Amino acid sequence: MKKLFLKIRGLLMQVADLKYVSWDLGQLEQEMPPVQYPCALFTIAYVKCSDTQDGDQRVKAVITIRIAFNTTMDRTSSNFSDHAADIALSCLDTVESVYSKLQSYWDDEVEQLSRVSQTQERRNDKLTVIAMPFETEFDEVAS
Repeated sequence: MKKLFLKIRGLLMQVADLKYVSWDLGQLEQEMPPVQYPCALFTIAYVKCSDTQDGDQRVKAVITIRIAFNTTMDRTSSNFSDHAADIALSCLDTVESVYSKLQSYWDDEVEQLSRVSQTQERRNDKLTVIAMPFETEFDEVAS
């Protein structure tokens, strides 16, 4: 898992708009999140592991990226000008950059990453958080 973590972290650090990239440890649920915005926090879940003939495992993993902005999208209604809406929606450019960086990434160790969905979290604070899970598969060698 460490190799995959470092790989995803490295890819996200290449997205120029992101000011903070880290493992998701619940930072956004703290009263004063210890992050800089916009940020990308991520988790890795092994959703299916199956043994191979040589004793290693084939792993299907889901990497969930949470992209957070310290802003609301309250200026997107028809009560505001297109210019105001465009400014409010500029965070979606960062979301698109993250998607473009991860979608279809592959190398010798990890199969192609594929986004499986994208949702905006409902929150009671002033943060806008977009969650994007990506799936991949790889072989994990037993030590």
